Amino acid sequence: RSLTQIYRIPKLPQVLDIIPAQDLECKLNARHSMSDPTGQSSVNRLKYFSVIISGALLISCEEAHKTEEVASPKEMQAMIEKAVPKGMALDMAKVFMEGEGFVCEEVKGGIWKGRKGLNFLHCKREDGQMIKRRWEFALMHDGRTVSDLEMRSALVYP
Repeated sequence: RSLTQIYRIPKLPQVLDIIPAQDLECKLNARHSMSDPTGQSSVNRLKYFSVIISGALLISCEEAHKTEEVASPKEMQAMIEKAVPKGMALDMAKVFMEGEGFVCEEVKGGIWKGRKGLNFLHCKREDGQMIKRRWEFALMHDGRTVSDLEMRSALVYP
């Protein structure tokens, strides 16, 4: 026989006014609540989950930046700079870039445009059939937020 306890989770801060978190009830199975009888780990998990969901909603609510049809490097840079402003959370910037079809990887102590020892998120994508346009962005950061964004672009022939 499984006993169920009901814990009342305190009001969570309203993250970006997207997710109203009012009087949530969480039913925890007694066997799971033995390790944490106060239910605080569940509260922390719920807070973390609400932040992740609100970030995803924020990105999905943004004006759609369709970069797949962009051919001009100046236009691409302007669109990405608008979508990924300085000060944006690095993980949100990565989600946006990957949503636009870029493959992103963290570079530590790398080289970008002749400068050595840089830490940045490197995002690249190739568009086209025979002759491809390679887009590369370096999102410089402090570990948490984007501090600068640089681009390079090239045509790649078969």
